[in-house]
Amino acid sequence: HIMCDKPLGLNAKDARAMLAAVEQVCVRHAYGSTSCLAPACVYARQLLAEGLIGPVHGIESIDHFNVSPLSPYSWIYELELGGGLLNNLFTHKLGQALLITGGAVREVAGEARPLFDYAPLGEPIHDFRNFFTQTVEPDQTTQWRAVNADMAYTVLARIQMPQGHQARALFTSSGRAACRNAGYLAFYGECGSLHLSGPNAPDRVEHFDPARGEWQELP
Repeated sequence: HIMCDKPLGLNAKDARAMLAAVEQVCVRHAYGSTSCLAPACVYARQLLAEGLIGPVHGIESIDHFNVSPLSPYSWIYELELGGGLLNNLFTHKLGQALLITGGAVREVAGEARPLFDYAPLGEPIHDFRNFFTQTVEPDQTTQWRAVNADMAYTVLARIQMPQGHQARALFTSSGRAACRNAGYLAFYGECGSLHLSGPNAPDRVEHFDPARGEWQELP
């Protein structure tokens, strides 16, 4: 078994060759979208399976955060080191949607956008959580390195539901947008909506019941 949360410093050509090689000898391969195992996600899966909101026809995954353009250069800014939001955030968001619904992707389109051209060199980031707070105060001696990784994405997908129909899904994120409300993952069904909010692993679940016309937080 080969399990890598991020590419092993490979370029696209080498990555495709590695994928072809492991598939040829039937080696299992995967990326680790571990946040889909958050308790709120597992609970939401149970609620959908029990028919709380009926058949799901729409999915939204929205997550914006404001990264300083003076955040020090690190692997997240370089595609060949496994950087970019599409590689590192979208994989988790897609994993959440698929685990909760039990669905499978049938069609997908979208774009990944670079937001920074250069990043300053500074103290290395060892704890990735510091990426969102650590900055460099540039001066005449500051060195800058080119950025080639995406820091925003918009993805549209058709997801096959276990019941046989397809749901439309929107995934969008930006590293240069301050969102008024926390990021969320929402499921829209024929009999209501289910809303998960919080950081990368959501910790709040709310249900909208059309009959009552109100939201209820589920413990």
